[in-house]
Amino acid sequence: AMSYTTMACVNKDFSRYSNFDSLAYHTTEARGASTGAYYGHVPASVCYLYGDDLQATVTVGIFNEKDMTDNFSNRDKTFIWDMSDGFNKLYFSKYSLTMLETITAGTVWDFASFWQINVW
Repeated sequence: AMSYTTMACVNKDFSRYSNFDSLAYHTTEARGASTGAYYGHVPASVCYLYGDDLQATVTVGIFNEKDMTDNFSNRDKTFIWDMSDGFNKLYFSKYSLTMLETITAGTVWDFASFWQINVW
């Protein structure tokens, strides 16, 4: 099972470029191509996404880093996946994808995220 608390699947027209809370900047392939690569892996609670023509920007963020990402204690942290010819996926990760984590019954997490879409 994956440990993503927030996932944003965004059309590449609006997500080719990513600014991870000014901690890292990345460019994925343009619409029509994909490397399948993962970019970021930084402790960012907000990510700004935009495309080549800047007709819209997408901002995705989280409110509670402690519960939503376990204080960014794993290697994956916040990252974007150049997953297909048409879309990128942004993830905020709670646990590492490579280690088994046991969660006890009755565990409660406080998850809250936001999306902001600006269109010009």
